[in-house]
Amino acid sequence: EYIKFIKRNHSLLHTYVNLDVIPGRPGRQASSTEVEEAASESWRNYQTMRAARLQPIPVFHLGEKEDWLRRILDSGAEWIGLGGSVGKPDEARYQFFRRSFRLIEGMKQRVKVHGFGATSIQTMLKFPWYSVDSTSWVMCSAMGAVLVPATAPKGFDFTQLTVVRVSG
Repeated sequence: EYIKFIKRNHSLLHTYVNLDVIPGRPGRQASSTEVEEAASESWRNYQTMRAARLQPIPVFHLGEKEDWLRRILDSGAEWIGLGGSVGKPDEARYQFFRRSFRLIEGMKQRVKVHGFGATSIQTMLKFPWYSVDSTSWVMCSAMGAVLVPATAPKGFDFTQLTVVRVSG
């Protein structure tokens, strides 16, 4: 169904993501077996989409073996998504991003990297993302506030944010 949807709406889409599989169940840590099974199923989904002549963004998740990232890179993907880091401690996130970017930068082809849930200011500034997304800023707005960056000599300083409450 997802492939059919993409093909029907292809002219409206800038890009789209592989149907990746999140291991385990909410509320508990996934086992290493579940992580490996999810990575394998995500890879099969990616291959199915590629066989349908689509070019989805494959996703490499925190906790997966680096062999999966190498496999994605070897497939000739133009984009790679890094995910699975939401809710993880900052140090684990940084180590994951650091290792992933080191491996990506070691490859000969240029790859655009998208960070899923990677919009903390420190994370955005620390790594060479092509794009990132998150619900953090939307959730702030949903709670009646707006994040406002400080002004700087050449625009805005997104490392210094002020929360402005717009409703009770």
